[in-house]
Amino acid sequence: MVVILLDGSECLTDDDRIIIAGKKNRNILIAINKSDLPLRVDIHELETILPDIDILQISAKYGQGLTQLKDAIHKAVIGCDAEVSPSLVIANIRHKIA
Repeated sequence: MVVILLDGSECLTDDDRIIIAGKKNRNILIAINKSDLPLRVDIHELETILPDIDILQISAKYGQGLTQLKDAIHKAVIGCDAEVSPSLVIANIRHKIA
């Protein structure tokens, strides 16, 4: 899974477009941060580059949208909603030890 975090207060750069286009064949979630500021990212452009991709707007500063982001990541990785997940999944023993 690839989570692409964009600064919503800035327009997309050429580098952003290259990175996004290079991930077309991956499981992608786009999070647009700084939703508390005026939106300058062109969401329609993102939808054109990556149709049918979840795009979430968050504000890390104020914690807005973070629960939805966590739920979307959980659903993409585990394959079900966080509320119905039977238990914690640990992919690597190092993570359990930590």
